[in-house]
Amino acid sequence: MSDKLVLLKRTEMQGEAAIIKSYLESHGIPVYVMDNTDVLNYIGFSGTRLMVAEHDIETARQLIESKNINE
Repeated sequence: MSDKLVLLKRTEMQGEAAIIKSYLESHGIPVYVMDNTDVLNYIGFSGTRLMVAEHDIETARQLIESKNINE
């Protein structure tokens, strides 16, 4: 299995990121939250990225869609 992290979702709201992270982790999928701060915000790359292991991406997407958390 690959340990490579891939982008699951990008959001502007930290609260949304926390809810998704908590939900997926309760289903055994580790989620890594990466915040773009300082210089990156200044040049237009604001927001929070939710990253999961490549081998978990499809399950994570299905879980989010099943609970209408995605957007």
